[in-house]
Amino acid sequence: MAATTRWISSKREASVWLLLLVLALAAGLASCDGGPTGTQEEEDLGPDATVVFRGLTVSDVDDAAAGGSPLAAATPGVAYVSASPGTFSDADSITVTNLANGQTRTVEPIDGGFDPVPLEAEPDDAIEFVVHRSDGSTRSYLTRVPARKRPRVVRTVPPKDATDVVLSSSVMAVFSEPMDARTVTAGTFQLQLNGQPVAGTLALTADGLRAEFSPAEPLHTGTTYLLVISTGVRDPEGDPLEAEVGIRFTTEGRVVFASVSVGGWHTCATGVNGSSYCWGWNGYGQLGNATTTENSRAVLVGGEHSFVSLPAALYHTCGLTASATAYCWGWNGDGELGNGTTTQSAMPVLVSGGHSFASMTYSCGLTADGTAYCWGPNGRGQLGAGTLVTHSTTPLPVSGGLMFTSLATGGAHTCALTADGAAYCWGNNYYGELGTVTSETCYPTETAPPCSRTPVPVTGELSFASLGAGGLHTCGLTADGYAYCWGTNGDGQLGTVTPPGQNQYTPVPVDGSRSYISISGGWSHTCALTASGEAFCWGDNEGAQLGNGGQGGRVRYPVRVVGSHRFEALTTNTGYHTCGLTADGDVYCWGWNEYGQLGLPPSATPEGSSAVPLLVEVP
Repeated sequence: MAATTRWISSKREASVWLLLLVLALAAGLASCDGGPTGTQEEEDLGPDATVVFRGLTVSDVDDAAAGGSPLAAATPGVAYVSASPGTFSDADSITVTNLANGQTRTVEPIDGGFDPVPLEAEPDDAIEFVVHRSDGSTRSYLTRVPARKRPRVVRTVPPKDATDVVLSSSVMAVFSEPMDARTVTAGTFQLQLNGQPVAGTLALTADGLRAEFSPAEPLHTGTTYLLVISTGVRDPEGDPLEAEVGIRFTTEGRVVFASVSVGGWHTCATGVNGSSYCWGWNGYGQLGNATTTENSRAVLVGGEHSFVSLPAALYHTCGLTASATAYCWGWNGDGELGNGTTTQSAMPVLVSGGHSFASMTYSCGLTADGTAYCWGPNGRGQLGAGTLVTHSTTPLPVSGGLMFTSLATGGAHTCALTADGAAYCWGNNYYGELGTVTSETCYPTETAPPCSRTPVPVTGELSFASLGAGGLHTCGLTADGYAYCWGTNGDGQLGTVTPPGQNQYTPVPVDGSRSYISISGGWSHTCALTASGEAFCWGDNEGAQLGNGGQGGRVRYPVRVVGSHRFEALTTNTGYHTCGLTADGDVYCWGWNEYGQLGLPPSATPEGSSAVPLLVEVP
């Protein structure tokens, strides 16, 4: 294949763009590979040689047109050098040098090619490509800058005929030289489904080299799309693309979920492909899709972040990336988003402070060394920072110098475990949710409930392996899997028949002598998971959140969730519904559904809830 270059003198107008370079290798020319010591032989291709490197191109562009290129304005011209995927399939790195002036760029290959890099150049300059291989050997090629070539598309994401494309994907094209933004429009750059354009936003990067289309909604599962880039796309000199581009690709058959988290009236989940979804009530933007419109179908969380966990709260959501960076979105009246403001956001915003968190709950994070930070409301001491402030818009360290291994956040309290299994809690203690009696009050009124602004140990000699905090209660599992709970028992959420309705300031065993591997507290119910994947729930069942096939009343002992499902994870964080994740990556939810928090329209659950697990489907 051939490619060429355009060249411009610096004396020309800054708005004039330069030319495209064609690189070629004469068919039949002998070539030599360098040995492991790094020796090499050059192939002098000459300015008019035929291309042998598939899709290898060089384009010249004036500095003013380069959109902020560091090259000096006085240079004679600029060559943009690029290679399509597969051109250098064995390359570890590639060094590109203009032998006329010594300017060099070293690039890391992208699928055996590389995106445009600038070199100062004039017509007939010799351009050398040195391919560095993993075994230490090299191979070099020479070509010269010829006069002119129309622009082309270097690569696209997804590539042609790709399958299993993630539903959260944006569509991107890289051009061989900067394009005129006025020509990259919805009419010339389209993602199509069945011949019709898909709604979304299109943007050209400041350097003019990349166009990206972001669909307004996640792509459909198992569906073929067509990206069409017409020759109406032109460079600033008016030259059109050398040919229309059509890139067909197919999305993944279904979304495989990696985690799920329940909020008050919404649900969020991460996919194994790095995508993040939320559904349900969205009055404060807690779905993170730049709107406040509720949605019973999973919508993509905006911002192009890839989250490994999405802890959901009553009215906001937080996300933790693989690089340990925390973001939050939704309600922010008391600084729940941790970004230094009290302005709500319908898109993820960065939590302030520069902390790297190994794990997090909503509005609390744990660093790799075990230091806990919390942010948001503090009227009941739930920040654990020992401060009298009513709230904090940025993370504050939990006082006491304790190092923790895990956190569990409830309605207005938080609990944590140390490495030796000791449980500590702080915040509201009106119902005994801290697991001990406290006399401190957190705001100066005669009827102020007891609380603690700093961590206090849970009473007793128990050592816990995990914790789960509910709205007004807390539960823990010992190393052998036995469950204990404390706090309010008004709806039977402690899982014990006696004493009914009384607050428990010390851990009491859950009835049934069953062993569990995880436990999660809802607002007024609790659920736990056995090693065989069976789910059990107890407590309030007005919204059918126990999943036992019935609705109404309360159950003060564990009952099995109906169905043959086997779950790997279970969550009901301070919510009125419950969700479980299977080993196959499916999410099932049950309980209240008035806002679509089960992943189905409210009309699909005429009673306003479901007493059995329902499969969440991504459209």
